[in-house]
Amino acid sequence: MDVKEIGYGNLPGNIKMLRERRGWSQYQLAEKMGVTQTSISQYESGETTPRMPKIEKLASLFGVTVPELLTEINDSDSTLRRDEIALVANYRKLNEEGRKMVLHAVYVLAHSEEYAE
Repeated sequence: MDVKEIGYGNLPGNIKMLRERRGWSQYQLAEKMGVTQTSISQYESGETTPRMPKIEKLASLFGVTVPELLTEINDSDSTLRRDEIALVANYRKLNEEGRKMVLHAVYVLAHSEEYAE
């Protein structure tokens, strides 16, 4: 089954982009994941799709949620201001519950008339 058929169409490109943003080689990511470099190459090419536990581990390593990993990431957003970089760095220090709380708080603020642009 093709990755696009099951809704993971952005996963291969996102894995590669997020890996490269961190300056990791395929081999380094493979070591962190406990898989072979060939597996990472196949994930990035869309030749194979990792099972959900591996997708969850990838998301955790990259500091994103599973839905973020599976959806389109706009590479033009890669230029971050200092305050955004600090926010991301602190977000990555949080456990899963802390990350959920931050995402919820940001969502509420972004959708309020008082704080949204």
